[in-house]
Amino acid sequence: MGSLLAQISVMLPIFLASPTMYAGILLVLSSPNRPRTRGLIALLGCFLTAVVIGTVAVSAGEASSSVREPTTTSAMIDILLGVVLIALGIKNIFKPRQQENKKPKRTGGASTGLRPVKFFGIGIVLTITNPTSMASLLTSAKLTVESGLDSVQQTLAMLMAVVYVTLPILIPLGIAFAAPATSTKFLEWVNRILKKYGRWIMAVFLFLVGIYLIKKGVDVL
Repeated sequence: MGSLLAQISVMLPIFLASPTMYAGILLVLSSPNRPRTRGLIALLGCFLTAVVIGTVAVSAGEASSSVREPTTTSAMIDILLGVVLIALGIKNIFKPRQQENKKPKRTGGASTGLRPVKFFGIGIVLTITNPTSMASLLTSAKLTVESGLDSVQQTLAMLMAVVYVTLPILIPLGIAFAAPATSTKFLEWVNRILKKYGRWIMAVFLFLVGIYLIKKGVDVL
């Protein structure tokens, strides 16, 4: 199991370097009414979405092949995932840099209600519109299926991958709970750094993991 966890953990920087998710949770945490509770609801939406996607991906992988040895189909999927990750890396390099706002827009307007459905939906949207984390989650699912581990170990491995998906929301939320008085300025600084350098950090790791997957697939072929 240690080998599988190590392979999934290699993609941790890709999961972490997500300016979109950081910016989204920063908007939630800047809302005027119960921002941390709203953040928890958004985190729940993100977590459950990643659980569903990861579970479906693993189930599909298990159903499509009962053979644990690498096959031509498995190798082609590796190559395809590798190409997708490299393409995402190139896209990250050349996409226009996001403009910084002096202050994030407040989420929720003048409403004093908690509006859990809205913020649960925000968590879902932040997750499914983050292609790099989704590609890494699917890669984790493929590695898990190929590992041949028992169901408990596979579940633990995928749970770690799901937690990795939530980190861009979980970390700012944890900071907001730990230091509510100073968290806003710090999180805005982190958001600025990610907007400036995040795409380069993400691109490097997308290239590395993509090249690894392509090589892995080509070796089988």
